[in-house]
Amino acid sequence: MKPFYEHYRAEFTKAHPGAKPGKCGLGLFIVVGDTDAQAMEIAKRAYKVWHKSFHYLYHLHGRKPMWGDRPPEFSIVEDEVRGVAGTPDTVLTFVKQRVAECGANYVTGQFAFGDMTRAEALRSVELFGRDVLPALKAM
Repeated sequence: MKPFYEHYRAEFTKAHPGAKPGKCGLGLFIVVGDTDAQAMEIAKRAYKVWHKSFHYLYHLHGRKPMWGDRPPEFSIVEDEVRGVAGTPDTVLTFVKQRVAECGANYVTGQFAFGDMTRAEALRSVELFGRDVLPALKAM
């Protein structure tokens, strides 16, 4: 994303000298759990269901999403730094590093997806809000 953000900011500055460029966001799948293994288990399971649902109509009509098919497994999502599953410390380290690498100035987390249960999603959001968000706000 860094090259896109740099290009946007450069073009914006040329077109609007002296004005402050707008926001550059980063969308991530985020699952926060009490252990890394627990969070990854939830993410892998729920992502498979999300993936099938997300692609259903595209494939039914012989099309692909504008940006191409999404990875079929959550482990690939993590490898491509598009998502994270882990403890609050794991998630915080990942998000801070990702923001620093690409130059985003806000993050949008997808906390509920696939067949994630209400309890799993609420626990993830609770841990993120309590243990991750305060540290991100301090950046």
